[in-house]
Order: sequence, then structure tokens, then C-alpha cells
Amino acid sequence: MRRLPLVVSLILGSAILLWGLAQLQGIFIEERDDALSAIEARRRALEQFAHKELTERLAAQLAAQKRTIDEAARDPLVPAGNVLLVDRGDQVLPRLARPKPGVGTPARMLYETLVGPGSGAHFQRNEESDLDSPWTERLRLLEDLKAALAGGDREQIEVLVRAILSHRAAFVISVTKDIPFTTAMLAVLQRGARPAASLMEDLLRDGLEGRVSRLEGLQRSLLREQSRFNA
Repeated sequence: MRRLPLVVSLILGSAILLWGLAQLQGIFIEERDDALSAIEARRRALEQFAHKELTERLAAQLAAQKRTIDEAARDPLVPAGNVLLVDRGDQVLPRLARPKPGVGTPARMLYETLVGPGSGAHFQRNEESDLDSPWTERLRLLEDLKAALAGGDREQIEVLVRAILSHRAAFVISVTKDIPFTTAMLAVLQRGARPAASLMEDLLRDGLEGRVSRLEGLQRSLLREQSRFNA
């Protein structure tokens, strides 16, 4: 019977020890959770700070490049290799060289026809099939220009060049015809006369002010519409 109080004391002591250990473990767990919460809070704060800083930096870069982007979107000759513009999922800048798929080269064939001796027959075929179309009239003006160049009539040459430019400004013809035609006209003109360098620069690069609208330079037109031409 004397051992009973000792056993009870041992049991109570063990229970108190276990309770103390449980309390200590709870404190450790609570401190761990507090530390993890603090780390998570700092991580979120750093993420928010980094996101804000990145947003502000990108906004500043966009503001600095906005003029370049706007100009490059309007003018294909403006360098745009260091900017990116995407419109409805399609990349606008930098421009991608995406020629029309296919093995034929109809634009080159048309150009070669117009600069060569077969341009007259080509005009006659179009005249027979579609007499009043703007394209037929454009071909007629080219034939008249060739005749004036062959005859050395400088006054008539100037009149016809102006007539062709006015016709380009007044009538919209598919670029797959307009660009080969204008390139052929320049080749014919350069071969048979001495056109002013300023005229060649305007037609090829800078463009011309027409009575109805501005004529875009051939380089800009070709860069803008290259997807409509075969490689």
C-alpha cells in the first residue's frame, strides 16, 4: 500500500510532463507558422513591388517608343527592328517577310511584258475584253509614252508622264498590277529619256502629291503589300 502514492505521483508527474511537452510543441508550431506567414507576406510584398516596378518601367519604355511605333506602323520605311506591336494576335512590328505562297511570278511576268515589245499586244487584248476599264486606259497611256519616247517628243513625254501620275491618283488599281506597271514605266522612261532625279526619288521612295490623293512611293507600297506577291 505504501507504493500506491508513489505510483500515483509518477503517473501525475508523467502527465504533467506530457502536457508541458505538448504545450511546448504547440508554441514551436505557432512560432513556425508565424515565421512562415511572415516569409509569405514578405514574398508577396516583394512580388507586388517587382510587378509595380516592371509595369512602370514598361510604361516608360512604351511612352518613349510610342512615336517610333506609330510612325513605323504608318510608314514601312521607318526602322522597327527594336519594337514590337501586335494587333488582335497578329504581329505588325517588326514586319515579317511573308510573300504569297506559290511558284508563279505573275508580277514579274507582267513587268517583263510591259517593258518588252509585247506590251502593245497586251494592251490590245485588254482593249478588246474591257475597253473602258482603268487598267486598259493605263496600258494605253504607257503605249503612248513609248511612242513619244521613240519619237523624241520631250513635250509629249512630259504630258504623258503627268497623265499617268494623275491616272494613278484618280483610279485605284490592284497593287499586283500597279507596282509592276509603275516600275515598267520608270524603266521605259529611263531607257528612252533622262528623267529628273527628283522624279525618280519621289516615285520610288518619297511619294508624290496628286490632285486627288497622295501617291505612295513604290518602296513603301511593296513593303506594305509584299504578302500579295510571290517570292
